[in-house]
Amino acid sequence: MARPLHKNFANRIVLFVCVGTIGFVLDASILSILIFDLGWGYYISRIVSFSAAVPFSWILNRMLTFRGSATTNRTREYTLYMIIQGAGALLNFTIYSACIYYSSVMKNYPVLALAIGSAIALAFNYSALQRYAFTGRAETKLE
Repeated sequence: MARPLHKNFANRIVLFVCVGTIGFVLDASILSILIFDLGWGYYISRIVSFSAAVPFSWILNRMLTFRGSATTNRTREYTLYMIIQGAGALLNFTIYSACIYYSSVMKNYPVLALAIGSAIALAFNYSALQRYAFTGRAETKLE
């Protein structure tokens, strides 16, 4: 019998990357508008763009990537999702900031710095979300 798309590991990774790409486009669009159209700073713009993209990616990951593992306790799941994404964001933001600080090319193309940080944080986010947030249980405990 064929396994549902969301239960196959390889398909889950593909879905996670697709959702991440959609989230990245949203994040990058907001970042670019804030920096280049509104004149905001590089770092505050990054915080705002991330804050807008993460809730959107939770919804898509819940509906697509982790559909078979979504929990019945959405509040707890969302809280864990935000904590994990926050940790991934620290990694991402550190890399983004270093790229902006040390490279004039990255300063001129901050979306490139965002892409580098996002790519590195991807593996951490996927493994932590699967282990702690999307467990398929009503009560998710940090084990």
